[in-house]
Amino acid sequence: MKSENPDAKHFLSIPWAAAHIDAPGTVRETASSRFPKQDTEDELFSTTLHTDKTIAAFLTLYKRPSAASGENMIREVKALLTLRHGVNGYPNVSHGGIVATILDEVIGLVFPVNKINGLIPDGAYMTAYLNTQYVRPVQTPQTILVVATVKKVEGRKYWIEGVIEDKDGQALAKAESLYVKVKEKL
Repeated sequence: MKSENPDAKHFLSIPWAAAHIDAPGTVRETASSRFPKQDTEDELFSTTLHTDKTIAAFLTLYKRPSAASGENMIREVKALLTLRHGVNGYPNVSHGGIVATILDEVIGLVFPVNKINGLIPDGAYMTAYLNTQYVRPVQTPQTILVVATVKKVEGRKYWIEGVIEDKDGQALAKAESLYVKVKEKL
């Protein structure tokens, strides 16, 4: 068991979150964006939102496709995040911009997860649009589950949906997005 990971240890102490982590075949990792880079990439999630007062813990979950499935990419990525009052825009409610940012971030994790598993080409993938629907207030403090699901791929275009759920599986916010692989310079 990889309980030495502080984020995994945190979420394993929450029974409903532990059920997602312990699901058979689940790979768990601290989100790649939680690690500072020398070129300032990922500063928002590695520094600004990586505090005990903002997003206290962030863990990525996914299952590698089996050879028998015939699937050529990881189409679903889940993330557990513990939100604190530092993300509030209203008393005990996360700011809507943070909600959209979390959806964009977790949807975008589809790409590094697939790249490190050799399932999609290297390169930059960027948000072309993110249409966000706010269903219910995202209360703080609380732990949320975010699920990103690849719906369609055509060439360089990836249509991905995301949903933020509470511990009871109630949808709090949803997003439809289009990501595009950036063309390489000639």
